[in-house]
Amino acid sequence: MKIVKLVLVSIFSLATWSLTAQTADEIIAKNIEAMGGKEKLNSLNSVKMTGNVNVQGADVAITLTKLNHTGIKVDIEVMGTYNYQMANAKEGWVFMPIQGMEQPRKMEEGEYESTFRQTDLQGPLFDYASKGSTVKLEEKENVNGKPAYVITLTEKSGMSMKFYIDEATSRVVKVINFLKVNGEDTPVEYGFENFKQNKDGYWFAYTHVTPQGTIEYDNAETNIPVDESLFTNK
Repeated sequence: MKIVKLVLVSIFSLATWSLTAQTADEIIAKNIEAMGGKEKLNSLNSVKMTGNVNVQGADVAITLTKLNHTGIKVDIEVMGTYNYQMANAKEGWVFMPIQGMEQPRKMEEGEYESTFRQTDLQGPLFDYASKGSTVKLEEKENVNGKPAYVITLTEKSGMSMKFYIDEATSRVVKVINFLKVNGEDTPVEYGFENFKQNKDGYWFAYTHVTPQGTIEYDNAETNIPVDESLFTNK
């Protein structure tokens, strides 16, 4: 009788686990719904976000502009200097006079690939298979004290990223990019908080925790005209 009970408990536990366990695709589908749904995300073509980042006690004005699969530019105004990082479909450039740079510097390969990837406004998880990427569901981890699903996405180029998707909200709360630095994968972590809808109904994280500091955005404009020349180094 005791053996029968043990078997029944094992079967019940297995059945319960199979009902509650989720696949990577199911988790990604919930994330897309949490961000407005597939149709809504497909209609997003451009984004312009403005805000500030605090660097060593100084507030720095920042503007982030993206045109879907075309270009990205970050404009930074600090201490009377104009700084920027940008990338288009061919190359990327960095110009930081605040760091003593006198001429723009061309981005290195890993740096460029990580930057240009951000022009995918629907996100790397959206229709990942059609982009030649694969995903793997890892063990859950806690992010800011809350359980999160962990999905590793590997692009056809071999570059990989880890997405941490909050179990309760289905939103991406942390991303780790693995950049090639001197031939080795170097993790770079970003956090995302304070999700809100803009006036056009698109969801964004208005707080970005980056290695350079925490960016607090206060405005997000969407589907506005953006000239492609903005992403060329003149």
